[in-house]
Amino acid sequence: MRSRFYADAPGLFHHLPEQFRLEIVEKSLGPSAGWFVKDKMAQVPCLLGYTPERAEVLDGNHEVRLHLRAADGSERKVVTGHIIAATGYKVNLDRLTFLNSEIRSRIKTAKGSPVLSSSFESSMPGIYFVGLAAANSFGPVMRFAFGAGFAARRLTETVAKALAQSPQSVRVPSVATTAK
Repeated sequence: MRSRFYADAPGLFHHLPEQFRLEIVEKSLGPSAGWFVKDKMAQVPCLLGYTPERAEVLDGNHEVRLHLRAADGSERKVVTGHIIAATGYKVNLDRLTFLNSEIRSRIKTAKGSPVLSSSFESSMPGIYFVGLAAANSFGPVMRFAFGAGFAARRLTETVAKALAQSPQSVRVPSVATTAK
């Protein structure tokens, strides 16, 4: 029933207290293979909580040595014939370097994700976030294609209203930085 609430009521989810929303997103709908690969993945040993550092092909063995690092700094080496590295992703606004540092510093965040209005707008007017970056504001289903419908409808309504109020121009902030 919780997942159904997250899927059907992202607008209501947005009104829950921020700390409660953050806890829900952190604990709900974690990493998981699609239903169509679940049986196959059950046969594969999984190592969680490691960051891949490097891999090297071992001569003539058709094997790979994978060097991993745990959060506590310890290292682990795995020799295997196949590797699936599903490293996951955590939103960290500071890593979005296509937004210049001044703009990034003016966007309010919670646990690295932008804090969004009910229309997906950040604290910097005219800058919107959807998808994974919207999960802390609208619920865990925003991480998936399933959440795109709600986001698209809400954002379309917002942009349409802005255009109706000022059809000559819509303010678009300069957010891009020059490539290094």
